[in-house]
Amino acid sequence: MTIPELKVQFSENKPLLNILLSSGDPFIAEITCRLGFPSVMVDMQHGLQHTDKLFPLLQALPDETIALVRIPWNDPAAAMKALDAGADGVICPMVNNATEVHSFVEACQYPPNGVRSFGPIRRQFLNKRGDYFAQARENLLTAVMIETSQALEDIDAIAATEGLDLLFVGPFDLSVSLQRPERANFKDPVLLDALQKVLEAAKKHGKYTAIFTVQEADAKFAAELGFNMVSFSSDIGLYAQTIKSVVHQLQDIISAK
Repeated sequence: MTIPELKVQFSENKPLLNILLSSGDPFIAEITCRLGFPSVMVDMQHGLQHTDKLFPLLQALPDETIALVRIPWNDPAAAMKALDAGADGVICPMVNNATEVHSFVEACQYPPNGVRSFGPIRRQFLNKRGDYFAQARENLLTAVMIETSQALEDIDAIAATEGLDLLFVGPFDLSVSLQRPERANFKDPVLLDALQKVLEAAKKHGKYTAIFTVQEADAKFAAELGFNMVSFSSDIGLYAQTIKSVVHQLQDIISAK
């Protein structure tokens, strides 16, 4: 799937499933996608991959996978590096206001719309539809994490930022920032109100939306609310969950002999 195709899917209200890649292992990334996940968020903020691991991990992904990279911080160099390595899009964490978002978006776009330096060392070879430079913007997804109370207060201005495509809610950090008693409780009226504010701002300014979840019921609820992309758990999280389940089953079998 290409970014233009993805945007068509979003416009048709067909949510996209996504998973967080935290392990930094290219083989795990490859089989995660070949077994069904159509898009990934390569986590360079909290995950175990760093710049030296990003390149081989992106190489391992199937061509049809939408590869989004969450950079460690709002660092122009990190955004440019991810795009040059072949990312379809970049996600910037922990933004607080429209000024910070504008700086991030500029780093992702070539002049005259931005300040990105030209050197798509790998990305240029992935483009099969002509000159990469000429089509770079239409084949790019820019996203920021909405996960602070400050960002929520400035959500209208953030959503109005030209060149920004998607608002990505991080319910865990957002719950912490809002000083809620539970993290990512999708029944918390304060968090629900925050989600509605993000969805309304996105709709008003023609932006797409995404959210991270770890419970199947929350993923279903997010899709019903109208989020365009629902990110579910992580490779490490699903691995740990599966191992725990298998161990319990085997212990029961052994105990029953």
